[in-house]
Amino acid sequence: KIPRSHEIKLEHGSKAITSLALDPAGARVISGGVDYDLKLWDFAGMDPSLRSFRKIRPCESHVLNHLEYSTTGDKILVVAGNSQPKVLDRDGGELFECVKGDQYVLDQSRNKGHKAQVNCGAWHPK
Repeated sequence: KIPRSHEIKLEHGSKAITSLALDPAGARVISGGVDYDLKLWDFAGMDPSLRSFRKIRPCESHVLNHLEYSTTGDKILVVAGNSQPKVLDRDGGELFECVKGDQYVLDQSRNKGHKAQVNCGAWHPK
């Protein structure tokens, strides 16, 4: 049961939020939206202004379709409206970007990356 006495309102911006994720410990939340911004919120370090501690634009001018913390909470999967998902550390630093596939390769078994827009992603459970 969620306690209603601990309710707050977090302002992401004026445009729609397309993805929201809570870390496994419940201490941080990330939000991403149509404005291409990813905001990181830390409940333990939050002051009365309720502002995010970091705002980044991880995928230039692409809408953030899906955000997800790893099972340990130390990495963030960012899937935007492009063909290259990214992995960030828990503070927003880029760790890895997937390879872009070649759309002109006919044999897809030889293609090393996505060639079209990726809409969602997930961590391997192990």
